[in-house]
Amino acid sequence: MRRRGESTLVSSIVLIGFALVIGVAMLSYSISLIAYYRSQVDLSTTLQSEVVNTLVNVVSYDNTTSTLWLLFKRIDGSKQGFFIVVEASGVYLNCSSILVYNPSRDSNSILCDEQNDCLNSSAVTKVTPDKVYVYEEGSVVDFSTYAKLRGYTLPNSIEVCRVPNVCEVANYPGACSASTFTKLLVPSSAGKVRVFLVVLFNNRPYIVNIYEVPLK
Repeated sequence: MRRRGESTLVSSIVLIGFALVIGVAMLSYSISLIAYYRSQVDLSTTLQSEVVNTLVNVVSYDNTTSTLWLLFKRIDGSKQGFFIVVEASGVYLNCSSILVYNPSRDSNSILCDEQNDCLNSSAVTKVTPDKVYVYEEGSVVDFSTYAKLRGYTLPNSIEVCRVPNVCEVANYPGACSASTFTKLLVPSSAGKVRVFLVVLFNNRPYIVNIYEVPLK
């Protein structure tokens, strides 16, 4: 009788231990799943916010100097900068070819004709195309796949450039209502420019909008 009782007790302990292991595993899985869905919601919210709060317009194109002027503006009054990738007929521009007008250094109201009245954009990351992601209609795909489907040229690496907000550059007080004028030095042979608006989320670049500008 004692052995049978001891055997039953051991079996019960084993079953309880097994149930605890299963319970801990399920709890851990549930926590991981909740964290994953929460991060996806945060990602979607962040990307959608950038789309609705960023305005990009073409100002002019000078074919004699192959210079394209764009206007960037924050609708929400934020002073944060803009992250972009620029492709001109298959050529991806370096950040040194993207300049920002600095009105606080301008003495004659002519854009970018004086020393320091235009600033270079800065490179924030340089990655292979499969490490860049495209957000479109609520789904995410890597840029390599996206570009191949649309016939875009794929470079060996993509440089993401930060365009500083004019309100940050000129130290404007209060909410930002000014527009950031950006100068792109494009190849003279380019017939079309694509400006990819990018968001950095957890150090990963996500393209959230694409602006196409025909030059010819």
